[in-house]
Amino acid sequence: MHQEQRHSKSISGHFCLIIPVISILLTFSSPGLAADVSYTTVPLELYGHLIVIKGTVEGLEDLNFVLDTGSSRSILDSHVAAQLGLSGEYQLVSSLEQEVWVQRSFIPALTVGDLTYQEVTVWIASVSGITELVRIDGLIGLDLIKRNSISIDFSKRTVTFGRVFHGPFRFPFYPELPIIPVPFSAGERQLTLLLDTAADQIVLYASKVKGKLSGVVKMEGVKQIRHVGGIDRLKPVMMKKARIGNSQWKNLSAYLLDTSCCMKGPDGVLGVAALQVAVLNLDFDNNIVSWE
Repeated sequence: MHQEQRHSKSISGHFCLIIPVISILLTFSSPGLAADVSYTTVPLELYGHLIVIKGTVEGLEDLNFVLDTGSSRSILDSHVAAQLGLSGEYQLVSSLEQEVWVQRSFIPALTVGDLTYQEVTVWIASVSGITELVRIDGLIGLDLIKRNSISIDFSKRTVTFGRVFHGPFRFPFYPELPIIPVPFSAGERQLTLLLDTAADQIVLYASKVKGKLSGVVKMEGVKQIRHVGGIDRLKPVMMKKARIGNSQWKNLSAYLLDTSCCMKGPDGVLGVAALQVAVLNLDFDNNIVSWE
């Protein structure tokens, strides 16, 4: 996880993770409240692999938010924060081997459809440049997503908050972490990956999986990823067999990242887009992930 430092004080984070877009992974504050609605369905737009929905903050409507389970903290872009007159205490956050200053602030509410998240702590950081396809005003991180179960329907281009109907492929997860851990088998070896709705690939931390992989073939070329701290280069590999719960794949593409920052966390990142699922369900009442 990222490590966080206040001015003249330091706090060690619990995990070190990479998110190809941006991640600020920190221990949750109090969960706050969501509006008393059974469920609400809103349209989504896909910009590349990014899941974007509309939201409202303090009278600013039509804001573009990325759904990002890979970030435990929700984030407002610095330009939006300036319009709202928001400021906060600066903290130094490390993203992989880079460091960046962010501000911690508070908004009374964030509204999506008929759902209103109340008492929201946010980080202020520049996220508008993560894609050239659309203006990004913020990230809705796992701190808010986990307040309601959620179903992302890629075929219908909708997101439903508060209600899920499970698909045939599912697995349970441990809910007390600031991530959604995924039990992932590469060949005969068991790994733990972070489920990331804002990532488009499977990324394995080379330092964590060394000696743990079987049936993995190294491929030619490199891939670049962009995150809050800068750009990193990935080495492609092919997994002959992979399994998550009762789902199995053959010849699944993944990437190795050389970094020493993530020794205490999961073994890598599972980008949802890499699975090419039609529907993703995150059930926080029963702690189940499913897809179809």
